[in-house]
Amino acid sequence: MSGIDSLPPLREVIAEHGLSARKSLGQNFLLDLNLTAKIARSAGDLTGCDVLEIGPGPGGLTRGLLAMGARRVVAIEKDTRCLPALQQIAEAYPGRLEIISGDALEVDWAAHLNGPIRVCANLPYNVGTELLVRWLTPETWPPLWQSLTLMFQREVAERIVAAPGSKAYGRLALLAQWRAEARIVMDLPARAFTPPPKVNSAVVHVTALPEPRYPAPAEGLSKVVAAAFNQRRKMLRSSLKDPLVAGLALDRAFVGLGGDRDQRIGQRHHQAAQHEGGGRGRDQAPERRPPGGAGHDQLRGARQRDEHGHRAQQHHQRQHLVEHFGQVQRREIAQMQEAQLARIVAPDMLEEVDEPDEHGEARQDDREDRQVFPREVEMQDHAPCLRRLSARRIACSRPPPSHSSSIEIAPASPVGA
Repeated sequence: MSGIDSLPPLREVIAEHGLSARKSLGQNFLLDLNLTAKIARSAGDLTGCDVLEIGPGPGGLTRGLLAMGARRVVAIEKDTRCLPALQQIAEAYPGRLEIISGDALEVDWAAHLNGPIRVCANLPYNVGTELLVRWLTPETWPPLWQSLTLMFQREVAERIVAAPGSKAYGRLALLAQWRAEARIVMDLPARAFTPPPKVNSAVVHVTALPEPRYPAPAEGLSKVVAAAFNQRRKMLRSSLKDPLVAGLALDRAFVGLGGDRDQRIGQRHHQAAQHEGGGRGRDQAPERRPPGGAGHDQLRGARQRDEHGHRAQQHHQRQHLVEHFGQVQRREIAQMQEAQLARIVAPDMLEEVDEPDEHGEARQDDREDRQVFPREVEMQDHAPCLRRLSARRIACSRPPPSHSSSIEIAPASPVGA
């Protein structure tokens, strides 16, 4: 016997009927009846309400909803293996549980419920988002339901309650906050489920508003936001060229998208048109433009010219930077070459000075064998000049032949003298 009713625990139920979660159906069983009762309490006061549940499985949340005082529970289950376990719950709560075997995407659930209606479900992961969008976008508002208490993956739940301007804000947040208030009321770790999924889960509570925050057709808005947030990196106008939104009157919606920038471009184009018209002369009539979409084409053309001018300016800036850094690099190379030249050319090789010998007399070297090198060498001829200077430095580094004035060498006498 469980803590909330006289029925056996869920582990005994799934063992008795041989139930196991199927990945193809997006099933993850929540077997802790304390957690299912807490989810049922987060749905609000269920007294006097009909409750719609999608995917009850072995009936853990179903038992919690009935124990919390729901007037009737309509459970739609696609897996026929779970029907015997649900039938046991129906016998324990006679007249309060209606079981429908079928696909929740195809069943007309409104025909089986009477108001007020609340929706509370541990949604299968593979159909949860689609069901939420359907419940948020009926043609008439207020809807048949008062509140939605649904379990999603944690990431999906954060996208539903995301604030405008945040990274997670997108299609689900816009649709959920257009006509309702959404908030996360409960977090569940992955280990609470059987089998445990790879991600954590969260319960989102959505309360319907009396009126939408802004008027818009439900079908058109759903198509527009789906196309707009499908590829976030694309330009919004390019995304809305999708055939799904073709034919919708979106031109007025684009009037304020660019804000001051569109107004500034339009004024610039208008001034250019006036200047062009003033140059035709008084006798020549101004050019007539075809009606219907002309203003839109003019604004687009002005924006393209503005973007083209911006790209050209960026190109000129890049060229200027390349030339500047090229000049700096060439100047550094010239300084390095001049420094190398200064290290190779010795001071005594740049000027010819008669050095006195040990007797105080000026020594006259063979001037023809020594070459006087100028101090300034043209940088474009630095490479051959450096090679010549290197060779000359090696030659000049050899010691000169020694001469002695005190020793006289007599000529050799002839043989036989």
